[in-house]
Amino acid sequence: MMIKTTWVNHILNFVAVILGVYIAFHISESAKESGEKEESIALMKALLDDLQSDLTTYTDYQIPFNKRYEEQVDSLLLALTNNDTDEIHAKLFQIFQVNNYNPTSTTYNSIKSSGKIRLINDLSLQRKLSDFYDGAAIECENKNQIQVDFFMQELVTWMTVNTDLYETTINKKADMIVLRNKLIVYTSLVAQKIEQYEKIAEDITELKAQLETTITQ
Repeated sequence: MMIKTTWVNHILNFVAVILGVYIAFHISESAKESGEKEESIALMKALLDDLQSDLTTYTDYQIPFNKRYEEQVDSLLLALTNNDTDEIHAKLFQIFQVNNYNPTSTTYNSIKSSGKIRLINDLSLQRKLSDFYDGAAIECENKNQIQVDFFMQELVTWMTVNTDLYETTINKKADMIVLRNKLIVYTSLVAQKIEQYEKIAEDITELKAQLETTITQ
C-alpha cells in the first residue's frame, strides 16, 4: 500500500511540474504578446504623428505655395510671349522661390531596418506602408530633385549669363526665346510635382484612416 501511495505522489508531482512549466510558459507568452501589442501600437502612433505632420505641411503650405508659384511661372511665360519687358522684369526674379518637401520617413525606415514591421500584424497595412514610403515618397523626392536640377542647371545658368542679378535687369541682347523654351519645360515639371503632392496628401489620408482603425481593434 505504501509503494502505491509513493507512486501516486511521484505521478502527482510530475503532473504538477508539467503544469507549472506550462503555466509559466503561457504567462511568459501572454506577457510577450502583450508587450508586442503595446509596442505595435506605439510604432503605429509614431507613424500617425509623422503622417499628420506631413499632411498638414502639404495641405496648408506646400500645395498652395507651389500652385501660386506655378501661376507666377505661367505669368512670366505670358509676359515673354507678349514681349512685355516691364512684366518680364517684374516676374523673372520671382521664380527663385523654389520650395519642396519630402514625406518624413525616419520612423518607417527605423521600423523596417529593425525588423519590427512584423509587429504590425495587418499585412494589407504593411503593404500600403511599403507602397507609400518605398514608392510614392521616393517618387516625390525624385520629382523634387528633377525640378531643382533643371532650375539650377538651366534657369539659373541662363540668368547668370543674361541678367544683372544685382540690378534685377535683363541684358538687352539676351535670347528670350531660349528662356521661354526653358520655362515651358520648367512649368511642366512644377505641375507634375504639384500633382505628386496632391496624390501624397490623398495617400496619407487613407493611410491615417487604416492606422487609426488598426490601433483601435
